[in-house]
Amino acid sequence: MVFKYKRISSRGDSWSEQTMSLALNDLKQGKISIRGASKKYGIPYSTLADHKKLNTSKKKLGRYSKVFSEAEEKELVEYLKELDKRFYGLTKRDFCKLAYQYAEEKHIHHPFTNNEAGEQWYANFMLRHQELSLRTPEPTSVARACGFNRVQVEIFFKNLSQILEKHHITTDNIYNVDETGIQTSAKKPPKVLSVRGKKQVGSISSSERGTLITSLFCCSATGKFISPTLVFPRKKKNPRYLEGTPPETLMLVTDNGWINSDVFFRMAEVFCGECKTDGTA
Repeated sequence: MVFKYKRISSRGDSWSEQTMSLALNDLKQGKISIRGASKKYGIPYSTLADHKKLNTSKKKLGRYSKVFSEAEEKELVEYLKELDKRFYGLTKRDFCKLAYQYAEEKHIHHPFTNNEAGEQWYANFMLRHQELSLRTPEPTSVARACGFNRVQVEIFFKNLSQILEKHHITTDNIYNVDETGIQTSAKKPPKVLSVRGKKQVGSISSSERGTLITSLFCCSATGKFISPTLVFPRKKKNPRYLEGTPPETLMLVTDNGWINSDVFFRMAEVFCGECKTDGTA
């Protein structure tokens, strides 16, 4: 089956479903003749006559036709975008099932089988709406999804600006510390439909990371890195675990591999030592 068929003929490019609808409306009201409407709206005479006979404005070229109208496809696109914003993006198969259910609910004639849209329809739909793409989402917990919103972000940056101005903090004294769990058996989430060009795609999951190894990284706004820290779920340190890591990597151990107060203060000592701060910055 051809998924990227390109029509050679330009027949049908001179009119749209919207102009056809306007022409048919004028004909129903008796305002104009078929030939007059053909010239006014730029629609071929025979094409307009056929659509008047069938009483439909849908564009049909050859034996194949679109299942959904432009308005109906726009509704599907907006629904996909809304789900993506809420971190519940649909997978390819879920969307094909949704398209089938949508057609059934609207009583639209369709060629779908097995209770879902086919590969051909999906490929053509994605070609018509290239603002969508199939992306691999990042597992995002409910707590993080709820906390990351416009109001909370605005409050954060407002407070940050006030602190920077009050204490006259320069760029080279601004550091960001982040931690993440390194999973050796992470389950990769399936790809979901999202907006093309979006930097980060999230998908709600029960948890974001496991309890294997915690890594901490610190970098200044000017690009200066502090030695990374790795927290292993062990009782004793094993130097072999640092093979292949960056130089000066700090190895720490806890019972479960999570950060505790001892780990925090040990990293703070390394941070102060490498920044050569006197504790006032």
